[in-house]
This record gives sequence, structure tokens and C-alpha cells, in this order.
Amino acid sequence: MYPENQTIGQQGYGRQYRMKLVIDSLAIVEHAEIDLDGITVIAGENNVGKSTLGKALFALVNSFSNVFSSPEEEVANALRLTFRRFYEEQVDIEENNGQSTLNFESPTNSTRISRAGFSFSLGGMARDMAKGLRFEATPASVKAFIESYHSTGMHKRIADKFKSFVREGDSQEFVARCVRILKLTDSSFSKAFSERTFGSVFDGQVSSRIIKAGNKPDICLVDSNGTELIRTTFNGDRCLESSSQLDTETRAILLDDPSVVDGLADDYRRMGRSLAMPKSTLQQLILESDENETLADFLLAEQDGQDFLSVLDTAYEGKLKQNHDHEWVLYGNRELTEPIKTSNSSKGSKSVALLRILVEENVIRRGDFLILDEPEIHLHPGWQIIYAEALVVLSKELGVRLLITSHSPYFIEAIETYAEKYDWTDKTGIYVSNVSKNGSVRYLRADEERKAQVFESMAKPFDILERTRAAKMFGDEDA
Repeated sequence: MYPENQTIGQQGYGRQYRMKLVIDSLAIVEHAEIDLDGITVIAGENNVGKSTLGKALFALVNSFSNVFSSPEEEVANALRLTFRRFYEEQVDIEENNGQSTLNFESPTNSTRISRAGFSFSLGGMARDMAKGLRFEATPASVKAFIESYHSTGMHKRIADKFKSFVREGDSQEFVARCVRILKLTDSSFSKAFSERTFGSVFDGQVSSRIIKAGNKPDICLVDSNGTELIRTTFNGDRCLESSSQLDTETRAILLDDPSVVDGLADDYRRMGRSLAMPKSTLQQLILESDENETLADFLLAEQDGQDFLSVLDTAYEGKLKQNHDHEWVLYGNRELTEPIKTSNSSKGSKSVALLRILVEENVIRRGDFLILDEPEIHLHPGWQIIYAEALVVLSKELGVRLLITSHSPYFIEAIETYAEKYDWTDKTGIYVSNVSKNGSVRYLRADEERKAQVFESMAKPFDILERTRAAKMFGDEDA
């Protein structure tokens, strides 16, 4: 269950567990068993569910990741809003120059407190109540906690007023709601987190829409012994069960569009800690990367990433930074009057700079998942092979698990070539699709013969062009 059981993971340290992603009846994917132990490449044509595999891994991990919120945080936030609504019903609210003030009047005097400051103080009370009374709350214990808290935490006149609200006022419904919130189970939050995360990532279409396909998606992450680390099961698009033993520090980042950095800070301020979508997750990790990290963490990350960054530098040395207006800009290797805003930069430049910032800012760490959806499409062929080498170094030297989808036989060949160069072949696997008659897809690990067939299929369009050119040159329309 969610946090009660021992978790499995690495906290950024220690050995890396071999994992396998197992999927049944999710969107177009009928079945897949994908090893995640270094570099995993999903090769194939369009419309065979390659992106589905990456989105599934992203949603599965982030349903439980502390990138967003834990059950206890959700309980505390629900209590804070409940406190605020109840207390504000008991007092007058004054508006002055856009500022809200709560007025606590009595026959002899009055005390005023800002609405924002009041809400902040209630947040502290909510967190303490969530820690102290969760799962064991009763109406009596909730009332006693509130009276005790107000006796020490606020101005006496306000505290007396609050205690009278709870003791003498119409507080039965308020107290009952607090008790119900405190008794919500971790399993109920787990199902809600998973349903909302998968629902947002797959836009509400979690189960297969293919006729006669399975309608009970099951997504599971297991270790090399077959022990379940995370499992989420659906009936249609509704989550039936969800549980995790994976360390909640484990991160999954999905990069499917380098333009994600455009307006990064503005979007994040507007959305805040929203649902686990690829853009909002990346935004939070980058913009809050220094909150839980020490200077030593950044120095060690810089040392560990030296080889990786040296490879990237051979393509592009540009760095993403925020200027004094909090806009994201690219500092490149040209002499400029001012840095170029990311919205005016090429997608290829942003692709390389985005990969760089994940390492330089210690956003991606050992044992985390980095999911790259067709990363080669915005890159010049020369940059493609540099990018491929950088990914191999990232996996081997920093211990990041990579799940890569690609249409390009040349990019995949570059991955394989550099895996051989860095002795990482045994940690590099290629998976290909097998489409059934009804259009659903199964994924299998490719042996050498199957890889050759897939590469030949992906390179076939170039053969068509060559034959077309030959026909034009030699006048043979049937060539």
C-alpha cells in the first residue's frame, strides 16, 4: 500500500534495480513486457503505440511520485480549506484596496487579521492535525485538538472566538467533515492519483477503443525477481486498484517536444502544482530543483556529468538560463547583444540545451526514468549521432534508465554503435511491434534477425527514392 509498506528504490544512491514494464490492454497496446535496465529503444512505424509505452511509464511512476503530492499533503490541504470556509462564515470580511481582512469583533474591542495571514496559520494547524489524528480521529478528538491549538497559536481574543465557534456554534457538520477527511485511506488516494494521472496523460481514453480488445488495462512495474513495484488496474477508464512499493523519490520525465521550455516560468506560475502532465512535471522539477538540494549535490552532479556534457558540447554549448525578467533564454556560443529567448530558438538547440539542464541542475538522477519520444526529429544528422552518444553516456555514467522511441534506423544504429563503444550493449535492448488483425499491438524484444527486418523496413522509403531517381535518369518508368 501507498506509504505504509517498505519502499523499493535508490534515493539517488546505491545499486540500480533491474525493472520490467508490463502492460496489458492499454490504449492500442494489447501486451508488452519491456526491460528497463539501461537503454530501451522502441522502434517501428507510426500508429503502433510506441508513444503509449512511454506515456504509460510516465503516468505509472508519477501517480506515486512526490513531485506532486502525498496523501498526507492532500488531507492537510483539504482540512485547511475546511477550516477556512468554516471560520470565515463566522466573521466579517472587509475589502480595502484589494486586500481582504477578517474582523473579529466583540462588545469591547475588535481584532483584525489579513485573510492571507489567517489562511497561512490555518495551514499549520491543518498539517499538525493530519499528522496527529489521521486514521484515528473522532469528533471529540478534533474539537480537543482545535481548542488546544488555538490556546497557544493565536492572539488570545481570536483564539477565544474560535474556541467558542467550535464549542458553542453550529459546528457539528464542520467537525464531522474533518473526521471524514482524516479517515480517508491511503488506498483511496492511490486509486484517485492513478485515475487522474492516467486520465490526464491519455486524455480520458485509458482503455483500448479497438473492437473485441481487452477493456481492463493493467500496468505494472516489476523487479528482476518478479516482485511488483507498482501496479495499477483499470476497468475501462476507471481505476480499480493501485499500489506502490517504489521509492516516491523516483522520477519519470517525458520529453516529447523541446518547445516545453517556452514560457516555462509563466506557465508554471499560472498552473502551479497541477496534475502530472509531461510539461508541468518538467516545469516543477526544473524550477524547484534547488529547493531540496545542497551545494554539494550540485557539485557532485557536475562531476558525474562531465563526460556527458563534454559530448553534448561537440554539438552545441548553449545553456538554458533565466534572465532578470524570469524569461528563459539560451546562452550560446555566438557573440550577441543579448541572449536569445527560447521561443526564438531552434527546436534542435532547445533539444540539446534541455538535455543539458537536466544534468547540470541535478534534475535527473541515478535510477530515474527519462522517456524520449522521437528525439531525433528536430536534429541535424550530425547532431543526431552526438545526441545518441550523449544518451549512452548518460545511461552508463549517471545510471539513468532511458526509454526511447524512434522511426530512424540511423539514430537507432547510432545508439547501438555507441553502446558497443562504451561496453553497454548488454544494457541496451530494442523492441519492435507486432500488429494483430484487429489492429491491437504486442511488443517483443528484437533478436538480430528481427532487427534487420525492422531496419530494412524503416530504410525502405530511401530505396523508393533511389529507384525513382534511377527511373528519371535512365528513362525506365518501371525501375
